[in-house]
Amino acid sequence: GRAPAPPAAPAAPPAAAGTPADQNQDRFTISVAFTGPDGETSSVAFTTFRRTQIQQIVDSAMAFFKITPSVAQPQLVCSTNKNVLSYTPTSTVDDLQLTKPERQALELVLQDEEPEVVFPIRDQYGNEDVLHARLYHPFLDAVKRLAEPTDTGIVVQQAGQQGQQTVPEIDLYRASDVSPISLQNSPAACGLQGGEQLLVYKFGRASREHWQQKGLPDASKPITFSGLYISDYKNQFQGRPVFRHDLSMPLEPLLAAYCKWRGID
Repeated sequence: GRAPAPPAAPAAPPAAAGTPADQNQDRFTISVAFTGPDGETSSVAFTTFRRTQIQQIVDSAMAFFKITPSVAQPQLVCSTNKNVLSYTPTSTVDDLQLTKPERQALELVLQDEEPEVVFPIRDQYGNEDVLHARLYHPFLDAVKRLAEPTDTGIVVQQAGQQGQQTVPEIDLYRASDVSPISLQNSPAACGLQGGEQLLVYKFGRASREHWQQKGLPDASKPITFSGLYISDYKNQFQGRPVFRHDLSMPLEPLLAAYCKWRGID
Protein backbone atom coordinates (compact mmCIF):
# COMPACT_ATOMS: atom_id res chain seq x y z
CA GLY A 1 0.00 0.00 0.00
CA ARG A 2 0.94 3.63 -0.23
CA ALA A 3 2.35 5.45 2.73
CA PRO A 4 0.20 8.34 3.96
CA ALA A 5 1.23 11.70 2.57
CA PRO A 6 3.54 13.51 5.02
CA PRO A 7 2.68 17.02 6.20
CA ALA A 8 3.29 19.88 3.80
CA ALA A 9 6.77 21.30 3.66
CA PRO A 10 7.39 24.97 4.42
CA ALA A 11 6.41 27.50 1.79
CA ALA A 12 9.00 28.89 -0.58
CA PRO A 13 11.29 31.51 0.96
CA PRO A 14 9.82 35.04 1.04
CA ALA A 15 12.38 36.18 -1.52
CA ALA A 16 10.51 34.15 -4.13
CA ALA A 17 7.10 35.44 -3.19
CA GLY A 18 6.84 38.62 -5.25
CA THR A 19 5.10 41.73 -3.93
CA PRO A 20 2.46 41.39 -1.17
CA ALA A 21 -0.26 42.60 -3.54
CA ASP A 22 0.08 39.65 -5.89
CA GLN A 23 0.76 36.91 -3.36
CA ASN A 24 -2.77 35.59 -2.97
CA GLN A 25 -3.73 35.17 -6.61
CA ASP A 26 -0.26 33.94 -7.58
CA ARG A 27 0.06 31.15 -5.03
CA PHE A 28 0.39 27.61 -6.39
CA THR A 29 0.54 24.27 -4.62
CA ILE A 30 3.05 21.92 -6.23
CA SER A 31 3.11 18.30 -5.05
CA VAL A 32 6.15 16.07 -5.45
CA ALA A 33 5.90 12.29 -5.07
CA PHE A 34 8.81 9.92 -4.59
CA THR A 35 8.92 6.13 -4.65
CA GLY A 36 11.62 4.82 -2.34
CA PRO A 37 13.75 1.68 -2.69
CA ASP A 38 11.10 -0.24 -0.71
CA GLY A 39 8.46 0.59 -3.33
CA GLU A 40 6.54 2.87 -0.98
CA THR A 41 5.39 6.18 -2.47
CA SER A 42 5.12 9.30 -0.35
CA SER A 43 4.53 12.89 -1.36
CA VAL A 44 5.05 16.42 -0.15
CA ALA A 45 3.32 19.67 -1.12
CA PHE A 46 4.93 23.09 -1.48
CA THR A 47 3.32 26.51 -1.60
CA THR A 48 5.04 28.36 -4.44
CA PHE A 49 4.79 31.57 -6.41
CA ARG A 50 5.35 32.47 -10.05
CA ARG A 51 8.96 33.44 -9.41
CA THR A 52 9.80 30.49 -7.17
CA GLN A 53 12.80 28.74 -8.71
CA ILE A 54 12.41 25.09 -9.67
CA GLN A 55 15.76 24.40 -8.03
CA GLN A 56 14.25 25.46 -4.67
CA ILE A 57 11.47 22.89 -5.08
CA VAL A 58 14.00 20.18 -5.98
CA ASP A 59 16.28 21.04 -3.06
CA SER A 60 13.37 21.07 -0.60
CA ALA A 61 12.02 17.76 -1.93
CA MET A 62 15.46 16.15 -1.73
CA ALA A 63 15.80 17.30 1.88
CA PHE A 64 12.31 16.09 2.75
CA PHE A 65 12.89 12.63 1.26
CA LYS A 66 16.38 12.54 2.84
CA ILE A 67 18.20 12.09 -0.48
CA THR A 68 21.82 13.26 -0.63
CA PRO A 69 22.27 15.57 -3.66
CA SER A 70 25.94 14.61 -4.09
CA VAL A 71 24.97 10.94 -4.41
CA ALA A 72 21.84 11.14 -6.58
CA GLN A 73 21.03 13.35 -9.57
CA PRO A 74 17.37 14.41 -9.24
CA GLN A 75 14.87 14.87 -12.07
CA LEU A 76 11.28 16.08 -12.01
CA VAL A 77 8.70 14.24 -14.11
CA CYS A 78 5.23 15.66 -14.80
CA SER A 79 2.76 13.05 -13.48
CA THR A 80 0.17 13.91 -16.13
CA ASN A 81 2.21 13.48 -19.31
CA LYS A 82 5.16 11.44 -17.97
CA ASN A 83 7.71 13.79 -19.52
CA VAL A 84 10.80 14.93 -17.62
CA LEU A 85 10.92 18.69 -17.00
CA SER A 86 13.89 20.46 -18.53
CA TYR A 87 15.05 23.36 -16.35
CA THR A 88 18.07 25.54 -15.61
CA PRO A 89 19.24 26.86 -12.21
CA THR A 90 17.22 30.04 -12.82
CA SER A 91 14.02 28.45 -14.22
CA THR A 92 10.87 29.46 -12.34
CA VAL A 93 7.41 28.00 -11.75
CA ASP A 94 6.14 30.42 -14.42
CA ASP A 95 8.83 29.41 -16.95
CA LEU A 96 7.81 25.75 -16.77
CA GLN A 97 4.06 26.54 -16.81
CA LEU A 98 3.56 24.94 -13.38
CA THR A 99 0.88 27.58 -12.86
CA LYS A 100 -1.42 25.20 -14.80
CA PRO A 101 -3.28 22.70 -12.56
CA GLU A 102 -2.49 19.78 -14.88
CA ARG A 103 1.25 20.41 -14.41
CA GLN A 104 1.29 20.73 -10.62
CA ALA A 105 1.67 17.04 -9.72
CA LEU A 106 5.30 16.03 -10.12
CA GLU A 107 7.40 12.94 -9.44
CA LEU A 108 10.99 12.97 -8.26
CA VAL A 109 12.94 10.38 -10.27
CA LEU A 110 16.64 9.86 -9.66
CA GLN A 111 18.67 9.81 -12.86
CA ASP A 112 20.44 6.54 -12.04
CA GLU A 113 17.10 4.87 -11.39
CA GLU A 114 15.31 6.01 -14.55
CA PRO A 115 14.71 2.85 -16.61
CA GLU A 116 16.22 2.51 -20.07
CA VAL A 117 13.85 1.06 -22.64
CA VAL A 118 14.91 -0.58 -25.89
CA PHE A 119 12.94 -0.76 -29.13
CA PRO A 120 13.65 -2.75 -32.31
CA ILE A 121 13.54 -0.29 -35.22
CA ARG A 122 13.41 -0.61 -39.01
CA ASP A 123 13.83 2.19 -41.55
CA GLN A 124 12.26 2.58 -44.99
CA TYR A 125 15.29 0.87 -46.56
CA GLY A 126 14.79 -2.29 -44.48
CA ASN A 127 17.77 -1.63 -42.19
CA GLU A 128 17.20 -2.95 -38.67
CA ASP A 129 18.67 -1.62 -35.44
CA VAL A 130 17.73 -1.00 -31.82
CA LEU A 131 16.85 2.33 -30.24
CA HIS A 132 17.91 2.93 -26.65
CA ALA A 133 15.75 5.52 -24.91
CA ARG A 134 15.15 6.72 -21.37
CA LEU A 135 11.64 6.15 -20.07
CA TYR A 136 10.81 9.78 -19.18
CA HIS A 137 13.05 11.65 -21.63
CA PRO A 138 11.88 12.82 -25.07
CA PHE A 139 12.38 10.37 -27.93
CA LEU A 140 14.32 13.22 -29.56
CA ASP A 141 17.31 12.49 -27.30
CA ALA A 142 17.44 8.90 -28.55
CA VAL A 143 16.67 9.62 -32.21
CA LYS A 144 19.53 12.12 -32.48
CA ARG A 145 21.88 9.13 -32.36
CA LEU A 146 20.31 7.81 -35.57
CA ALA A 147 21.15 10.94 -37.55
CA GLU A 148 23.50 10.44 -40.48
CA PRO A 149 26.56 12.66 -41.16
CA THR A 150 24.68 14.40 -44.00
CA ASP A 151 21.66 15.10 -41.76
CA THR A 152 21.69 18.86 -41.17
CA GLY A 153 18.48 18.78 -39.15
CA ILE A 154 15.52 21.12 -39.26
CA VAL A 155 14.97 24.01 -36.88
CA VAL A 156 11.67 24.04 -35.03
CA GLN A 157 10.08 26.18 -32.35
CA GLN A 158 9.09 24.03 -29.38
CA ALA A 159 5.72 24.68 -27.75
CA GLY A 160 6.07 25.96 -24.21
CA GLN A 161 9.84 26.28 -24.46
CA GLN A 162 12.15 29.18 -25.05
CA GLY A 163 14.25 29.33 -28.20
CA GLN A 164 14.44 26.98 -31.15
CA GLN A 165 15.68 23.44 -31.42
CA THR A 166 17.32 21.50 -34.24
CA VAL A 167 15.74 18.10 -34.73
CA PRO A 168 17.10 15.38 -37.03
CA GLU A 169 15.43 14.73 -40.39
CA ILE A 170 13.80 11.60 -39.01
CA ASP A 171 10.24 10.65 -38.09
CA LEU A 172 9.23 7.81 -35.80
CA TYR A 173 6.13 5.58 -35.92
CA ARG A 174 4.54 2.62 -34.19
CA ALA A 175 4.76 -0.41 -36.49
CA SER A 176 1.35 -1.69 -35.36
CA ASP A 177 -0.61 1.01 -37.19
CA VAL A 178 2.02 3.42 -38.60
CA SER A 179 0.84 6.13 -36.22
CA PRO A 180 3.31 8.97 -35.63
CA ILE A 181 5.24 9.34 -32.38
CA SER A 182 6.05 12.89 -31.30
CA LEU A 183 9.78 13.20 -30.69
CA GLN A 184 8.97 15.68 -27.91
CA ASN A 185 7.24 12.92 -25.92
CA SER A 186 8.89 10.28 -23.78
CA PRO A 187 8.23 6.55 -24.20
CA ALA A 188 6.16 6.68 -20.99
CA ALA A 189 4.11 9.58 -22.38
CA CYS A 190 3.36 7.47 -25.47
CA GLY A 191 2.35 4.45 -23.40
CA LEU A 192 5.37 2.48 -24.64
CA GLN A 193 7.21 0.16 -22.27
CA GLY A 194 10.04 -1.07 -24.50
CA GLY A 195 10.11 -3.98 -26.92
CA GLU A 196 7.51 -2.55 -29.31
CA GLN A 197 8.55 -2.51 -32.98
CA LEU A 198 9.06 1.05 -34.24
CA LEU A 199 9.55 2.38 -37.75
CA VAL A 200 11.95 5.12 -38.81
CA TYR A 201 11.40 7.32 -41.87
CA LYS A 202 14.49 9.30 -42.87
CA PHE A 203 12.89 12.05 -44.92
CA GLY A 204 16.11 14.04 -45.31
CA ARG A 205 17.95 11.06 -46.76
CA ALA A 206 15.01 10.29 -49.09
CA SER A 207 15.19 13.83 -50.47
CA ARG A 208 18.98 13.87 -50.90
CA GLU A 209 18.97 10.49 -52.66
CA HIS A 210 16.20 11.60 -55.01
CA TRP A 211 18.09 14.69 -56.16
CA GLN A 212 21.38 12.79 -56.32
CA GLN A 213 19.79 10.27 -58.71
CA LYS A 214 18.46 13.15 -60.82
CA GLY A 215 22.00 14.55 -61.06
CA LEU A 216 20.89 17.68 -59.17
CA PRO A 217 22.48 17.31 -55.73
CA ASP A 218 22.07 21.02 -54.98
CA ALA A 219 18.35 21.03 -55.77
CA SER A 220 17.66 19.73 -52.28
CA LYS A 221 19.04 22.90 -50.64
CA PRO A 222 17.19 24.43 -48.97
CA ILE A 223 14.45 21.83 -48.57
CA THR A 224 10.90 22.72 -47.62
CA PHE A 225 9.51 19.80 -45.63
CA SER A 226 5.82 19.62 -44.88
CA GLY A 227 3.77 17.12 -42.90
CA LEU A 228 1.25 15.22 -45.01
CA TYR A 229 -1.98 13.56 -43.91
CA ILE A 230 -2.43 10.04 -45.28
CA SER A 231 -5.44 7.80 -44.78
CA ASP A 232 -6.35 4.33 -46.01
CA TYR A 233 -9.10 1.75 -45.69
CA LYS A 234 -7.30 0.08 -42.77
CA ASN A 235 -7.73 3.16 -40.59
CA GLN A 236 -11.25 3.92 -41.86
CA PHE A 237 -9.78 6.74 -43.95
CA GLN A 238 -8.98 8.76 -40.84
CA GLY A 239 -6.25 11.10 -42.05
CA ARG A 240 -3.39 11.78 -39.70
CA PRO A 241 -0.01 13.49 -40.10
CA VAL A 242 2.22 10.62 -41.12
CA PHE A 243 5.14 11.78 -43.21
CA ARG A 244 7.23 14.90 -43.60
CA HIS A 245 8.09 15.24 -47.26
CA ASP A 246 10.23 17.38 -49.54
CA LEU A 247 7.48 19.26 -51.38
CA SER A 248 9.56 19.61 -54.55
CA MET A 249 9.97 15.86 -55.12
CA PRO A 250 7.41 13.22 -56.22
CA LEU A 251 5.27 11.33 -53.72
CA GLU A 252 6.26 7.87 -55.00
CA PRO A 253 9.05 7.12 -52.46
CA LEU A 254 6.83 8.21 -49.58
CA LEU A 255 3.80 6.21 -50.76
CA ALA A 256 5.95 3.14 -51.41
CA ALA A 257 7.25 3.17 -47.83
CA TYR A 258 3.79 3.81 -46.41
CA CYS A 259 2.14 0.98 -48.38
CA LYS A 260 4.93 -1.44 -47.47
CA TRP A 261 4.56 -0.65 -43.77
CA ARG A 262 0.77 -0.87 -43.92
CA GLY A 263 0.78 -4.11 -45.91
CA ILE A 264 -1.10 -2.52 -48.82
CA ASP A 265 -0.38 -3.70 -52.38
